Amino acid sequence: MKKIVSAKEITDNPTHKSIIFFINSSAAIGKSRILAYLKSFKEATACNCDKPATDVISGKIINEKNIYYSDGEYLWSKEEIYYVEKYNLMPDYDFLKKIGIDGKEKYRARKINKHKG
Repeated sequence: MKKIVSAKEITDNPTHKSIIFFINSSAAIGKSRILAYLKSFKEATACNCDKPATDVISGKIINEKNIYYSDGEYLWSKEEIYYVEKYNLMPDYDFLKKIGIDGKEKYRARKINKHKG
């Protein structure tokens, strides 16, 4: 399954860009539509991982266990929903296009001040 964002902290792939790259200082394009879509699916699975999901910006614990959701093509976690809500995480363009947000000329990620939040 595809991930909604290819950040190394989410995919555990060290060759991907940091989640900081995908976070915006202003609201993501279609943020309300993104959140409505992500929250409209039932829990697919839960991970009882060795460590809780932690906000990589603030260090705050997000969840003791991470819950995953899927639409059959994409897989995302409660952690990713948190990042969209709190930090305006911008999902990958192909995911945005799938849910009806087509603004490639506006699609760009900007770094935020690491101390903000």
